[in-house]
Amino acid sequence: MHIFSIYQRTNYENDIAIVRSGISILPAILNIFWALYHSMWFCVIPIFLISFALQYYTMENFVVIFQIMEFLFFLMFSEELRKFSLKLKGYQLIDVIYAKSAESAEYKFLKRKIANA
Repeated sequence: MHIFSIYQRTNYENDIAIVRSGISILPAILNIFWALYHSMWFCVIPIFLISFALQYYTMENFVVIFQIMEFLFFLMFSEELRKFSLKLKGYQLIDVIYAKSAESAEYKFLKRKIANA
């Protein structure tokens, strides 16, 4: 079971985003691609520029250290980056749900929403 945060865009009632809380290995391994998939340009551009600068202007030890730091950063803070990105796009935290999967979290959210309407 996991904790999911449900975000809803302020002007659009049917536009929701579900963010799973906790450590996630996928963003740590595929960090740039994960950030591009979620349109987090504020994260992609600095990492790309730092990687490029380290690759061409320093020794390889710094590149390995930066890659390890990048892996750990995305491992621990991917959830917070996603929440920050949603807030920049105009989403608000609506609900927090304890469920087995994102689909069941969405089902529970919609069930609550219909019950309260």
